[in-house]
Parts: sequence; C-alpha cells; structure tokens
Amino acid sequence: MYKITLINNGTETVIHYPDPEAPKVINPKLNIKRSQAGSLTFSIPWNNTGYNLITRFVTKVVCTDVRDNREIFSGRVFTTEPGMADGGEFKKDIVCEGKMNYLHDSVVESAIYEDQTPQEVITALLNYHNSQVEDYKKVQPGIIDVEDWLFFTTDFETTLEAIQKYCIDENKGFLRFRTENGINYLDYMDNPPQDKISNISLGENLKSLSIDDSQVFGTRIIPVGANGLTIERVNGKNYIEDSAAVAKYGIIYKKADYSDIDDDEMLMTECQKDLSQYTQPAGSFDVSALDLSTLANTSVDSIDTSTSVHIQCPILGVDDTYKVMEMDVDLTKPWNPKLTISNKFSKLTDTVSNIQSNSINRMATYGGVQLGYRFGIRVVSHDKSVEILINGQEGFRITKDGVQKFYIDTDGNVTLDGIQKITKNGNVIMENTYNDYGGLNNIYDTNGNLVMKLGVEAGTGQNTGATLIGYNKDSSKPRFKLGIARDGDFGALELLNSSGQASAVLNADDGNGNGICGLREDGAMNKIATQVWTMQYVSEQIANIPSNSGGES
Repeated sequence: MYKITLINNGTETVIHYPDPEAPKVINPKLNIKRSQAGSLTFSIPWNNTGYNLITRFVTKVVCTDVRDNREIFSGRVFTTEPGMADGGEFKKDIVCEGKMNYLHDSVVESAIYEDQTPQEVITALLNYHNSQVEDYKKVQPGIIDVEDWLFFTTDFETTLEAIQKYCIDENKGFLRFRTENGINYLDYMDNPPQDKISNISLGENLKSLSIDDSQVFGTRIIPVGANGLTIERVNGKNYIEDSAAVAKYGIIYKKADYSDIDDDEMLMTECQKDLSQYTQPAGSFDVSALDLSTLANTSVDSIDTSTSVHIQCPILGVDDTYKVMEMDVDLTKPWNPKLTISNKFSKLTDTVSNIQSNSINRMATYGGVQLGYRFGIRVVSHDKSVEILINGQEGFRITKDGVQKFYIDTDGNVTLDGIQKITKNGNVIMENTYNDYGGLNNIYDTNGNLVMKLGVEAGTGQNTGATLIGYNKDSSKPRFKLGIARDGDFGALELLNSSGQASAVLNADDGNGNGICGLREDGAMNKIATQVWTMQYVSEQIANIPSNSGGES
C-alpha cells in the first residue's frame, strides 16, 4: 500500500514497495503530529538497494500511498544508526524528519514584534529564513487566516521554534506544511480546508480506548490582565461563571492570565470568548481503531491529523467529536493506527498536561513583558509610548515618546529628563526642574518653604545666564539676587527690602570699565562713591579753588 523512495541529487531509489518481489524495509512506522513535522522510521537491511545511498540531512525520503500516489510523508534522513541484528544480519536504523523541519536550519534575529498579525509575523520570519537557506528549503507563506495580535521578542531561536513558540495558538488554528508545483508553503489555518469526520464505534472499528481527563479546568474564571487588572468594575464581580458547568461540576474558581490586556472591558470580552476553553474538562484519548478506508481503492477517506473522529462508546460514556492530535501508523498494518485525540487542542510539546496548577495559562500570550538575549527584560505600555528596559549590556532605561526619561548605564552614569525631587518625611527639600531658559535647582526648608533657587535666567529683570536667588521661606519674598547682567558680560547683585524693592545694587561694570554701587535713600537710588572716585573728585575740586594774592588757596 505504501512506497518509500530515497532521493539523492534528483535520483530516485525505491527501497520499499507493496509487491512480493520488490525491496522492503523493516518495521516502517509513521508518526504524524498536528502542527509539527512528523517522522518516518524504518530499518534498512544490507541487501536493500538503498543501503549505501543514505546520507544524513542530504538524502530526501518520500512515502506515498500507491492507491492514488498521494504523498503522506516527505522529508529527509535525520539519523542513521548501523547495527547488526541477533541473527547476524546487518542493517541501518533510520529516522526521517518531515520537511517542516527545514525551518530548523535557520535562526531568527533578536527583534521586537509589536501588535502584528500572524500573517505579518510569519511572512517576515519566512522571508528571513529564505535568505539563509538553499532554494529547496525555502518556504513561502501559504494560507494564514487566523486572526490574532502578537507581541513578543525573538531570541535567536530557529525559525520553526519561533513560529511555534510565539505565533501559534492551538486554540485558534494549526500549522500545515505542503508542497505544490515544487514550492513549499506553510499554512496557519483556523480550520482544515476539508474537515473530514470519521466514525469510530464500539462493535465496528473501535479496538481499544483509554481516557485521560486530568487537565485542569474551572467553572468560575477570574481573568487577570496587565498589572493585576480585573473585570470587577465592569462586571460587578471579578469572575465570569459558566452556569451549566457550575450545575454539573460545582463551583471551581480558576485564574486565567491575559497579561497583554490593560483595559477591563476588553479583558471581559476576551475571557467571554475563551470561556468554554476554561470551563470544560479537556479529554484526551488514546485510541486503537480500524481505519476501514485502507480497504478502499482511494486514500481520500483515510484518517490523518486534519481529520475529526466521532467516537461512540456508550459503556464509557463517550459520544463526541474530537480532533486527531497524533497518529502512529505501522505501514505494514495501515488499517490499525494508534490515535491520540482531544476535544481541545493541546500544547505543541505535550498532548495533555497532567500537572495540576493554580491557574489556566492563555497560550501564546506574552503581554507587555518580554525576555530576550538582546533586550533583557522589556516592558512596553499598551499604546507603545512608554518603554522600560533592563539589560546587562545597557543598564536601566525608561523611554517615553522616543525620549530617554531615565537612564543608568552599566558604569553608573545617570541621565534624567524631567523633574527630579528629593524629599524628607514627604516634604520636598531639593528639586531639579526647568524654565523657558534652562535648568533650575530649588532648595526648600524642612517645612517645604522655598529658600534658594539656582539656575538659568531666573534672577533680576536684567539678568541672563546663571543666577542665584535667596528667599525668605516664600517664593514671593526674594531677598537677594546674584546673576549676570543681560546687557553686559559682568556680574550683578541686588539686595531687596521687605517690600521686594532693590535697596542695594552692585554692578561689576557700568559700560565704561567702572563698577557701580547704589543705595536706596528717600525713595531714590543713589550711587556709592569709591575711594578712587572720591580722591579724584576731591583733587579736582581743590584744583578749582581760586588762590589769594599771597598764592595760598
């Protein structure tokens, strides 16, 4: 029923064919997992024509259904293990991986993806993958119809790891790798193009059935958003109840994490959409069933991971439709596959989580918090205006609207943008602020009264540049001002009285190279004479006194 072919540099060699005279491999088994690459294993004896034609990662392997030449597996040799059987027969144990694992041959950059759709992200990741690999490994974006918003930081994972880790939500869709006309495509679909339903019933084609229902669930779900946000304001209570589940199972509280949501109305809407995922126990079944389609002349009705199965076993209380999550098929007995099925999608790494927890995790949700090799810890506000970064190479940084508001580098250097305050017992005692001309430093007493101001253009009316102002415990009571005169490059000092008037003035220059001092007397500002000016003035006055007849002044 199945043919296995090796391909080396375009040359095909059939190593297994359903004909008594054709070559055969030993124990060929196919494992197919939903949203994953799948594998094909077999042992090839030394007398098989392909025994010496197998090279790891180089040799391609294709398995087809000879009834209609449908390809059921296509990939490459992953490992080869030569050995000798108990009877002295030499063989090689071969493990092949599906072509989806071509996406493991490339890595993604360390980059930030914010509020992008799966279509945008997968396309970007595949384009970067294609820039790194050979033509036959290139993969194009196919059908991507899952609606979601993604927010994450890649960390040099392989391309497939990044897609499965960050892009795929098993509750919303599944991955499919396909090749058409020699072109590889990766689909991320909400539903299979043709979701087949096969019937498996006790007394007909059901051979064995085991049930695992240990997955955690709840009947009252408490959604928690960013920074501990709840729905209590918009809902009146912090939980959403599934009344049917409560009636059946009783009251069971569970928390559901939505760390990327910071709006309580949106939080409630999203949890209501996901409620059935949390309040119905997920059943997982290991099933051995007869695939009766193997008796037909076509493979169209064969069970695969795009198939749903309707299982009826009244004795075990099972009568429902389930998704096939994994298949193990002995290709020598294709009518007897072992199926792992579930009424809910599972993690890519586990069919069923059998570990009880205190909360229900919302898959593929990373919220506003990111971890990465390059970015360390990064937190971004919902509107993207604020970013907080902690990084071993850069330090600690807060950025708002593209401006670094706070930054400590790894050498301890600090950059601050805005107003900084030092307080004592809740009162501001020092404050770094600014005005229209530049920076200011305000100093207060322990009661919060302004006593000193040091900065730019905050002194006298004629002041420019640096200035120092002293206050009598009140910003409306300046009592001295020291600065640089606006109309000259010299210092200026004013002493003010209780009315705020300048009672004493000292200028380092009057424009003629002379200092000028003044005191306010009788409501007017009077100059203060210097010793040099006084001596010169007296000398001039003496010289102008008339002499008497005796020649004496």
